[in-house]
Amino acid sequence: MIPKRHSTALVAVLLATTAMPGVAFATVEGADTHAWAAPDRSSVGAQSTSGRADLIQLAQSRSVLEIQARLNRLGYQAGPEDGMMGSQTRRAIEAYQNDEGLLVTGEPSQSLLNHIDESVEQRFGRAEEPEADTRAQETDEATDDQADMIAAIQSELRQRDYRIPTVSGEMNDATREAIRAYERDRGYLVTGRATAELLEDLRANSNRSDRDNLTSNDIAAIQQGLNDRGYDAGPADGVIGPATRTAIRTYQSDAGMDPTGRVSAELLSRLQGDAAEDEDAAELDERDDSEFVTLLSDNFEDGDYTSNPRWRIATGEFSVRNGGLTSRMDPPRRDTVEGVGLELLGSVLERELGIRLPSQGGVATAHTAVAIPESFRITTELSGRDLAGSQVNIGPYRDSHLGHGYRLAYLDDNAESLALLRMTSDDQVVLDSTSLSLANDQTVSLDWERQEDGAMTVAVNGNVVLQAQDTAFSGGFDGFSLINAGGEWTLHSVAIEGRE
Repeated sequence: MIPKRHSTALVAVLLATTAMPGVAFATVEGADTHAWAAPDRSSVGAQSTSGRADLIQLAQSRSVLEIQARLNRLGYQAGPEDGMMGSQTRRAIEAYQNDEGLLVTGEPSQSLLNHIDESVEQRFGRAEEPEADTRAQETDEATDDQADMIAAIQSELRQRDYRIPTVSGEMNDATREAIRAYERDRGYLVTGRATAELLEDLRANSNRSDRDNLTSNDIAAIQQGLNDRGYDAGPADGVIGPATRTAIRTYQSDAGMDPTGRVSAELLSRLQGDAAEDEDAAELDERDDSEFVTLLSDNFEDGDYTSNPRWRIATGEFSVRNGGLTSRMDPPRRDTVEGVGLELLGSVLERELGIRLPSQGGVATAHTAVAIPESFRITTELSGRDLAGSQVNIGPYRDSHLGHGYRLAYLDDNAESLALLRMTSDDQVVLDSTSLSLANDQTVSLDWERQEDGAMTVAVNGNVVLQAQDTAFSGGFDGFSLINAGGEWTLHSVAIEGRE
């Protein structure tokens, strides 16, 4: 059933859309801007083979433009208000005709425009018609004052997360769509026009508390600080847009802050403080690097472990193969007399060498004498195979006890297989531990550093996994040792540095 109020308009629409099947729309100079003119057939071309004349737009139509403008006000997406009849405008007309109970043709007409005007007036009240040159004022050829006004509107909309890619001062489709979206959100008449009244409304409804009275330079500093830390905040232009909001929320989350997405004095201070800490850390790293000197370095490329530097073998067998100093220890079977006897021997070796030996029958130990100060840096590359039940440890030792000192141990049968230990004749203390999954023949890089205050860090392949602070040892260490208590292990390289 068609509503009664639409019956008169429907007759007009039917007449307009059926009486002129071959009509084309044009704005004729000197004629009424609402006229619908049929072009000369010679300038239009033949009809389509489907039996229906093609609709050909000869020039921009003011009437089509007004239909587009009014449909956009009503929330129908008619596309750019350019007077050009395209598929998006046609779909908007069809949607309107369907909603209003009209014959759905998708074609513009004067009667359709009158009907849409009636709908606009009923919904929003009567509005003054724009001056004839209003559309010209919204083109890209705006005056400087207009460009400044458009730029200010774009900035205000962008700060509210409306889709404004750049603050250009030029009126474009993105700006019109953003204005329409803002007008719809506020319940205003949807025009898509950039006006002084719109700018005044935007400024009046601006939530300045969201910015803590920060200047544009402050906001630009926040954006640059986020970009410097790998958070994509967009250009550091002092304008808050979606990218900046997302970057702020991500940074706040990573920093343990409430992810509000707000720019604030606290955020600016935090970023500036982080930057200062980064600079201090960089200076400290540079100073620390300059204070370290190399005490020992060996990659076994010469195939000889007996010189430059000299490695001594305390137990087991070693050879230079697999790209480094290699040893292999196979655990004996525990159900043999030999296995039981060697397990008893293991308890002695555990006490002397500082490694837990629950079922091993022996260890292979290599060491080299080097004076290592309390503050050191040890970098090694290590790989293993046949890792089931394997054990190995490395580290600086004291006196002649090759396993006493600080030890970095891998224990395959432990849930937390990598451990930083302090070993003495009296006790064995786990300073820190973590899980580490190794594959056969996988080479891992271990970076172990101890500061003068006893703070230690261990990084595996560049990632810090162990941290501890211990001051039990003073006076430095006497050498470096490798103890293999199960499996095949290869020390590919070792470099030991100490502070001057």
